Amino acid sequence: MPTISLPPRCDRAAAEALLPEMIAALGSGPLVIDARDCAQIGQAMLQILISARRTGEGALIEASPVLRDTAQRLGLESELFDDAPGLPRATNMAPTNISPANMAPARTASAGGPDGGSTRG
Repeated sequence: MPTISLPPRCDRAAAEALLPEMIAALGSGPLVIDARDCAQIGQAMLQILISARRTGEGALIEASPVLRDTAQRLGLESELFDDAPGLPRATNMAPTNISPANMAPARTASAGGPDGGSTRG
C-alpha cells in the first residue's frame, strides 16, 4: 500500500507539488495519505484528497485534528474519512478518474473584484 505524507502547510503550492506523486501512486492499490502533520489545509488540497478517495481503489487518510475539524466545518467528513459517524462512505460514491487535467487545482483570478472582473469604473 503506497503512502504519501502531507506537509504541515497544505496550500496550493503543496497540492501542485504532490499531485504527480499521487497520480503515480493511485495505480498501485489503495493509497494511504499521512496527513497527521497537517496544520493548515486549503481548497486545492481538499479537492485532491476527495479525488484520491474516489479514484481507483481509493485512499485512507490519516488525519490531523486540524484536518478533521476543517472537514467537519465544511461538511466533508463522509468524503474524506471512513470512520465518519453515521455517514455513508465516500468509496460507495461514483468513481472519478484521476488525471493531471481533473486533479489540477482550479485557477482563480489574481486581480479585480470578487467576480474576477475589473474594479475600475
